[in-house]
Amino acid sequence: MPSINAIVTGDSLSDFGDGLDIQLGGRKHVSRDDVARRLRPLLDLPVELVLPADGEPSDRAALERVRS
Repeated sequence: MPSINAIVTGDSLSDFGDGLDIQLGGRKHVSRDDVARRLRPLLDLPVELVLPADGEPSDRAALERVRS
């Protein structure tokens, strides 16, 4: 959502009460590190707001923490 510098995530990023984090949801073909690496291009965007599929909205800092 470029007009408000927001991204809407799928199930890979969710907040189930402990803050935004990577959720593998039983997927065996990828690791947490694989997903984190694939999220790297999002940090090149002017993201200010992260709207996860589950949980509370987060900010850029939360996205950066997930990536580390």
